[in-house]
Amino acid sequence: LIAFQSFKGDRVTAATVRAFVMQFPEKLQDAVLCLLENTEMIEPRTVASLVVKHFKELRAQGVKRVAIVPIGNMTDSASHLLYELKHHPDPEIQAIGPTIAPLQAATLKTSDHVIFFDDNVNSGHQVLNVFADWLGVELPEGVNLGEKHVDPLPAAAQDKLRTIPISLVFGVGPEGVEEIVSKLFKEYLTIDPSKVFMEVGKTLHANQRLLSGDEAPVDIPRRRELREFLDEVGRALMLDERKSPEAAERRALGDSRAEGLVVFPYNTPTMTITALWCRGVFKNREWTPLIERRRNRRPDGELCGEDS
Repeated sequence: LIAFQSFKGDRVTAATVRAFVMQFPEKLQDAVLCLLENTEMIEPRTVASLVVKHFKELRAQGVKRVAIVPIGNMTDSASHLLYELKHHPDPEIQAIGPTIAPLQAATLKTSDHVIFFDDNVNSGHQVLNVFADWLGVELPEGVNLGEKHVDPLPAAAQDKLRTIPISLVFGVGPEGVEEIVSKLFKEYLTIDPSKVFMEVGKTLHANQRLLSGDEAPVDIPRRRELREFLDEVGRALMLDERKSPEAAERRALGDSRAEGLVVFPYNTPTMTITALWCRGVFKNREWTPLIERRRNRRPDGELCGEDS
């Protein structure tokens, strides 16, 4: 975790680990240290390698005009991967590096296939919202995240986006997310699932969760008790943000209770266990996370983009 740097400039040090662990009951402190040892840092270059691999596969299949596009705009998380792509050692990738940019009508007009990429996918709602923005679709409550990422494309470009073969490449995501995104695109965007290919570099399998999985690869001591405590903390932090009891339940152990243990050098995804990244109040004391997440806020200060 030494490579992690929060939006405040904080890094993980022996002192911050100690302060974080001291928030846990003494009998669980060894267990939480074991959990932290098994939290995985996902480097941007590994995600970029997935994009390059898929690009080369398409070219080998005879697809000549392949565009590479970040999901969202230059301020969204995919922008962290641009450096790795634009300065890739492969000459072919170097040649197209300068053309990698937010989606434009001209990109669609001159392409036979578009690879869209981001560092992670969770519920599938964020990628749905970005595509809905491009297509000028107003999403209903329940899947609308209430944030604007990009401007609508011209009508002709929208038609092309609905019909052109596309690939969605992500660094990490939960088990079954491919089917979820396919259904979301079909239901809300009328995009034929046969036109959508999706690849996730690291899949978080439910049976391999360290705190509850039947086939957990690591034996965490007191894992049931640790899970119960993390669940209690996560609920309190979400309720402190005025989430509903149902939302607090769903997000107490990471979004959709995913129990994720992944982090990027620049941010922590919401699928990771909430107590690791969320600041708030637990039992009348401030809870200080170890790998604090940068939160999206509207101009009025309200959090957005994480619930649906």
